[in-house]
Amino acid sequence: MSTRPVVVVGDVGLDVITRPSGDIQWHSDTPSAVALVPGGAGGNSASWLAGLGASVTLVARIGSDAAGSTCRRELEAAGVTCAFAVDPALPTCMVVILLDAHGDRTMFPDRGANKAFSVDDVDLAGLRLPPCRDPTCT
Repeated sequence: MSTRPVVVVGDVGLDVITRPSGDIQWHSDTPSAVALVPGGAGGNSASWLAGLGASVTLVARIGSDAAGSTCRRELEAAGVTCAFAVDPALPTCMVVILLDAHGDRTMFPDRGANKAFSVDDVDLAGLRLPPCRDPTCT
């Protein structure tokens, strides 16, 4: 893995992954396994890179809510440095993901604060990146 710092810019959100134990019983209860995990293309990419040993900073936009706090906490625990803009009005992105017995999925996204992500949220000069450990850095 490269020892150069990596900056990922992209969506982050909270995924609610639901795997019904059988056919969906509309208008009733369907027992299911449910997991709550951070997601989004940016969040997933940053987590995977950190897991491979990269020094990763994620630039994204979240809401000022429990979902945003959870995403930040989980990503930081995975070794990702979070440089998040916090939206005062829009909630953090949430996606309900329905998995069938074969792993096929249907997604119900609410992009939330990701919809308002803009160039103003990206301050590369202000990022506190760790020093490059690669001898080819200049």
